[in-house]
Amino acid sequence: MVGSGASATVYRAFDTRLEVYRAVKLLHDRHRRDIKTRHRFEEEAAVIASLRHRNIVTVYDIDAERGKPFIVMDYAPGGSLMQRIDRLGSLEPTAAVHTMIDVLDALQTAHERGIIHRDVKPHNILFGIDDVPLLTDFGVALRIDDRMTPRTRNRILGTPTYMSPEQAHNSESAGPRSDVYSAGLCLYVMLSGRQPFAGHEVADAREELEHIDPRLAEIAMRACSPSADDRYPSAAAMADALCEVGAQLPVFRPETLHTPGTAPLRYLAPPSIPPMDETWPPGLRSDEPTEDSATPSTPTPERFLEAPSLEASERRPMPPARMAPINPIAVTLLVLLFVGASATTWFVLNRLVPALAAP
Repeated sequence: MVGSGASATVYRAFDTRLEVYRAVKLLHDRHRRDIKTRHRFEEEAAVIASLRHRNIVTVYDIDAERGKPFIVMDYAPGGSLMQRIDRLGSLEPTAAVHTMIDVLDALQTAHERGIIHRDVKPHNILFGIDDVPLLTDFGVALRIDDRMTPRTRNRILGTPTYMSPEQAHNSESAGPRSDVYSAGLCLYVMLSGRQPFAGHEVADAREELEHIDPRLAEIAMRACSPSADDRYPSAAAMADALCEVGAQLPVFRPETLHTPGTAPLRYLAPPSIPPMDETWPPGLRSDEPTEDSATPSTPTPERFLEAPSLEASERRPMPPARMAPINPIAVTLLVLLFVGASATTWFVLNRLVPALAAP
């Protein structure tokens, strides 16, 4: 299991056909019959699939196994930004800038397509094999054209600690600047290693950033302004400001993002990923669904089985080619055709030709 949220659990799986790892997001059993939750789950896949961007996780399939829907997405072995912050305490300013610029670029693409993420936080920023930031979890995303639809009306959706004031008041009022606010909090957490602050704690938050470039601190604080009008007008505008400051920061050192003694993720091949658990997901031997179980009991889709070794010498040999079944009627017709042709040839050579040659 990679992680679990309020409505779904994410597992690591291995595609035995393409020989690559994938992430499989499985809707919890307790939500399986909830039409609204299931619709939002399917909507998430549709939203991500409509956004083609190198910093947005890719969806490869959505399906259901015995009535339990799941989404197949990119697997990010680098874990989440939150896990990285927990491990390192905080990120170097240059690393934080590079990460946030990629996330903002992804948000700008979503906003241009009329989609507001509404749940930007370090937990939803993953790192792929090449250490590329990937924005994920569009489960509460809002399509601007769908405002005030029955499924989101008067509901507060998102994570309160990373939610802008206007979104906390009414999720339907969230806009691009709401995502900018959440991105600003993510930048603050990366730089300070501290939890997000409330609006009345702005002065204390500035003190936490005294050790970094004041221009970078000012970008984070402007993005987190309680008033939407005081923030950057777009994700692209915030990214431009970070690019300008980032160009004058010390050279980025990738090794600072990794535990000493280990190779950066860009050098890790699939065989280096730890082996999978015995079952996917755990507990699938039981066919009875459990409402209170922390791990859903779900059969394994045929495409995602236990991971084999990727060493060429240990791969399973390809099964021998099978012959197509023999059709007896076709065989009979072929035999009759052969016999008829033989009889005709014999008659022509032994009867007809001598008769014509006779005087």
